Amino acid sequence: MKILVTGFKPYQDHATNPSEDLLALLGDDVAKAVLDVSYAKAPKQLLKAIVQSDADAVVILALSPYIDTPALEQYAYNDMDSPSPDNEGVVKSGGCEIVKGGAPTLLPPFDVATIAQYGAAQGLCGHVSLEPGKYVANAVYYTALSSGTPAVMVHIPQVSKLSLNESLATVKFLIEYIRGDDF
Repeated sequence: MKILVTGFKPYQDHATNPSEDLLALLGDDVAKAVLDVSYAKAPKQLLKAIVQSDADAVVILALSPYIDTPALEQYAYNDMDSPSPDNEGVVKSGGCEIVKGGAPTLLPPFDVATIAQYGAAQGLCGHVSLEPGKYVANAVYYTALSSGTPAVMVHIPQVSKLSLNESLATVKFLIEYIRGDDF
């Protein structure tokens, strides 16, 4: 199974983005793509990376400065609504659909609660989140799921809250889980 793992470039006042930094730590057994923090560019970049990598599934990594442990996102919303501008200065407010006429909410084909439980049994930290935010990463998540490509999104905390190695262990576990590897 071919897995594509995506991360994002730094944004706002974050000099680095651990979602991008983690890509450099992953092996060559996964395809990788760094996405712009742009409502206009990131979804298109994702779709292009899926085609180029011939990916069977996507793991979307994104920074959340508000969490202390990785958050597996249960939902993707067909809405862009954030007071924060993307890296191109664009602000989206409620009612901005990602896919015109698309379902309001999409679920990943993976049971994120089960993944979190298996991860906890392996000694990994993380939790299930019911709110992915409605910023650029959610737009990418919704785009992936609406394309028919199996996907899951994980928000990663800042390195000051959780080391890259700890986040990397969670990401590697998630990749193994999606592939169906034995634990």
